[in-house]
Amino acid sequence: MQEARSPTGSGSSQAQEGQETKAEERRLIHIDWAALGVVTVVSIVTSVIFTILLASGIRLVSAAKIKSNEGGSGTLVLSLGYVLLGLAGLLVLFGIYLIVPQFH
Repeated sequence: MQEARSPTGSGSSQAQEGQETKAEERRLIHIDWAALGVVTVVSIVTSVIFTILLASGIRLVSAAKIKSNEGGSGTLVLSLGYVLLGLAGLLVLFGIYLIVPQFH
């Protein structure tokens, strides 16, 4: 025959197990706030650098095209614009390299 269990006995053991599980989860969850701060600062700085490189590159290429349409030679400005656009592209590729673990 099966033994009859009292409802209060099984409920309290489940409650204790639930409390132990929650306590264990609290011990396992740890946030390294310093590392999170570093990641935030690096992300913001990199975004600003990328935006400056891209905007400057587009501006210089556009200025060189306007200068060449007016009859002048804008090869130096055009080359510098393409260099800045290339640096912006390299920054994007480096970011992808850091994100994708198969590349390491």
